[in-house]
Amino acid sequence: MTNYTDEERKLIAEQEYKDLEINKKVTINKGKTSIGYVSKIVNNKKTGEQAFIITDGDPKVQKPSEVKNVTVLYQGSTSPEKISSQAGEVKRDWWDNNKEILSNIEKSFKKPNTIFDPTVQMKSSAKTLNKAMGKYSNARFDVYGHSQASSNAQYALGALDSQDKLDRVNGAFLYQGPNAYCMMTEKQRKRVAQLKDRIFNFVDEKDIVPIGYRHTDWNIKLRHVGMLIFVDSKKKGMID
Repeated sequence: MTNYTDEERKLIAEQEYKDLEINKKVTINKGKTSIGYVSKIVNNKKTGEQAFIITDGDPKVQKPSEVKNVTVLYQGSTSPEKISSQAGEVKRDWWDNNKEILSNIEKSFKKPNTIFDPTVQMKSSAKTLNKAMGKYSNARFDVYGHSQASSNAQYALGALDSQDKLDRVNGAFLYQGPNAYCMMTEKQRKRVAQLKDRIFNFVDEKDIVPIGYRHTDWNIKLRHVGMLIFVDSKKKGMID
């Protein structure tokens, strides 16, 4: 696994919002550091899932069996500010998926032991990861996601369908997403438990998005995916 700094991993996660192009190199640190080439762009109009599969070599010449490292970037929700230009994406992210996540987490506060249904975007994100790990069967994987994409990635990691795939997860770096634990089956919860020390789940509670990690009743402890890392930031505006 490449020894990126925390700052560099944040820069990698930010690439999920860029207009990356197929077969093109993806870089950070002002072009000085390459993280690979875009081998696939996922844009699921039915579920709203958007993601990039990035391989360590040029997919035009590299065979899938030769790939040793893959980075999966799940894209977070489209900003509501883009309602005029990307109305369909905003609806799919916020009305079709985020609304359900919020509802499930609110219900889980009252019924902590209940398993709620995952969103359609979580399920399609799981298919994306399983399919990529099947195609690049000799590769180790890093997974990134911010905001809603953190929840999608949490669920996808729990939905890996073999021990081999679990073993090939290098690490997951998740930022500011709602807690997806209440939408996982017991089998999926056991899978993410195996990955706990490889999932870095960053949460800044000054932001309204990463909900579901603390109960209003301090006597009730909510479970979560990975190692929870609380960020002490400066107060900013709601969207900032």
